[in-house]
Amino acid sequence: MKQIMICIFALAVLFPAGSAFSQAIPPRTDSEETENVPISYADTKDTPGKPGCYVVDGGVTFGYESGSYYKDMNGVDSKGNTYSKWGIKMNPTAEFFLFNQVAFGAMAEFGFDKMGADKAFMIGIGPIFSVYVTKNRTAIPYFSVFGLYEHENTYLGSTKSMYWTDQALKGGARAGVIFMLSRQGGLYVEGKLTYSRHKVSTPPATAQTNKNGWIFETAMGFKFFVF
Repeated sequence: MKQIMICIFALAVLFPAGSAFSQAIPPRTDSEETENVPISYADTKDTPGKPGCYVVDGGVTFGYESGSYYKDMNGVDSKGNTYSKWGIKMNPTAEFFLFNQVAFGAMAEFGFDKMGADKAFMIGIGPIFSVYVTKNRTAIPYFSVFGLYEHENTYLGSTKSMYWTDQALKGGARAGVIFMLSRQGGLYVEGKLTYSRHKVSTPPATAQTNKNGWIFETAMGFKFFVF
């Protein structure tokens, strides 16, 4: 019995109660308590529409143009003539957000029209100003106003010749919605209304035509935000 008591005393000295077989759980620190709490999406720095963010897009535009023109050829005037045509264009844009949800940039235009035997190829560039409503990250509405300076290369079926004949000033507005597929990009659908003023020099050089008209267009494509 004495030997058993000595063994128990020795074990108690060498292994204090619970020290070898259990460890106390340390209290949680503030960082441990918050490290798994998700950060609000609205509070993150890299979100669409923040100052310093870019947005670029590319798509296809389908439209209908109608208006009137005044023609002066060798002193013979013709007034009250009308025209109408369908066309297809591309209007890539690049914008920079100077303020929250407010962007400035440039828009280009590359287009093709066909009216009878004549064909027209257009190229232009101009400024654009846009407001993006980024509160809802799944669908982002936007509104833009823009201007364009454009040249038109016309192929005349009657002479089978190509001429840079048309100089145009355009201004308009567009509105659409981006359906976001990821945090940075999505598909957009928009409507666009443009007023155009053309000054056309048709061979021979004495022929001059001034055209004014409205263009109604719809477009779809892809917009991508660069943080």
